[in-house]
Amino acid sequence: MSATTWSAASAGSQWLQRIRQRSNRFMTALYVRISQAMDSGVRALHVRLSVVLARPESGAITAEYAVIMVAAATLAGVLLAIVKSPSTRTLLMGLVKKALSAVG
Repeated sequence: MSATTWSAASAGSQWLQRIRQRSNRFMTALYVRISQAMDSGVRALHVRLSVVLARPESGAITAEYAVIMVAAATLAGVLLAIVKSPSTRTLLMGLVKKALSAVG
C-alpha cells in the first residue's frame, strides 16, 4: 500500500473514532437525562401515592354522608305522607285522647 492509502485509511479511522466518541457522549448524556426524568417521575408518583394512601377513605366518607342524607330525606317524605293521611290522623288523635284520659 502506498503512503496516501495509509493516510486516507488513518484519516477514516480517526473520523470513525471521533464519531464513536461523540456518539458515546451523546448516548451517555441521553441516558443521564432519561434517568433523571424517570427518577423525578417516580418521586412524584411516590409522593402522590403517599398522599392517597394516607387517607384512602376520605372520599368514601363524603359519599356515605350523601347517601345517608338522601335516605333520611326520603324517609321524612314517606313519614310526612303517612301522617297527613286521614286514617293516620284519626288513629293519632285517638291515641292522644286515650293518653290524656288515662293521665287526667
